[in-house]
Amino acid sequence: MGRVVLEVSNLRVQIKGDEGIARILDRIDFRLDQGRILGVVGESGCGKSTLIRTILGILPDGASIESGRIMFEGEDLLAFSESEMTRTVRGSRIGFIPQDPYLALNPLFKVGQQILEIMRWHARPMAGPGKPAEQHRKHLIALLRRVQLPDPEGALERYPHQFSGGQRQRLVIAAALACAPTLVIADEPTTALDVTTQQQILYLLRELVEEFSISMLFVTHDLSVVSELCDDLCVIYAGQSAEQGPVRAVLDAPEHPYTRALLACHPDRSSGFVGIPGAVPSPLRAPPGCRFAPRCPQAMPACTTRIAGMIPVADDHRVNCLLYEATLG
Repeated sequence: MGRVVLEVSNLRVQIKGDEGIARILDRIDFRLDQGRILGVVGESGCGKSTLIRTILGILPDGASIESGRIMFEGEDLLAFSESEMTRTVRGSRIGFIPQDPYLALNPLFKVGQQILEIMRWHARPMAGPGKPAEQHRKHLIALLRRVQLPDPEGALERYPHQFSGGQRQRLVIAAALACAPTLVIADEPTTALDVTTQQQILYLLRELVEEFSISMLFVTHDLSVVSELCDDLCVIYAGQSAEQGPVRAVLDAPEHPYTRALLACHPDRSSGFVGIPGAVPSPLRAPPGCRFAPRCPQAMPACTTRIAGMIPVADDHRVNCLLYEATLG
């Protein structure tokens, strides 16, 4: 275990809508250490996007944080004002790689204008001769060359539509790294890419994390990508943390019944079409206690009224399940 860069504890978020209050996140817990990649995995609708928006402080109108802490480099981001998040966190200390490279860049402006504007507002002062604008341009060209974008000098003068999907993804990766952040959040950055390009981007992200000594929160629903890229894994079900640990430990010896059921559905582990009986509960009518209990073959009466919290089962491996509380007790 190294220095903790990001630690989320007991995070609960609700959104008020026309149909009532939806409790999207219900006691999310995980930690991310320096220089490591943490994969956050869950089905569609489990709260992954809300988690990202909460960390970045960009929740929609009607959303509120019921409880919890988001400790980033020793500071609670939930105590920051909007102006503090804009000036000192977003873009500078936390970079973001969006899911869709086609929507991430404004089609009306050259890519150089867009990324250099980010650097003008958020980049820290750079050592060496020259004015800040000249330093930023030189640094960006070097970064575009590092992410293997052809003709980086010419790329700054081109518009987004003049790049392929893989090249656009390299552009937004460069934009996320341009201000030398400590943490990068990647929101399913390979979903819109073909398999060959996806593999190239994964290798590139792994290299960049090691080269720049950054930490990465990699949000996805693809367990194959997690196995290829990540050091650690956090499994989320219906807004609740289910399990976290080293990626090989979780994938090879899953402890939570949901993690086991999820892995059993993977094509590499099943001989046919396999699913999990039942349905993911609506956040508007979420059951009390463990939200997986109605679908869990090992559920106990206590599972319908409370949750265990993250219980250690091995080194750096924790599981949110009353089965282990009963075993330990």
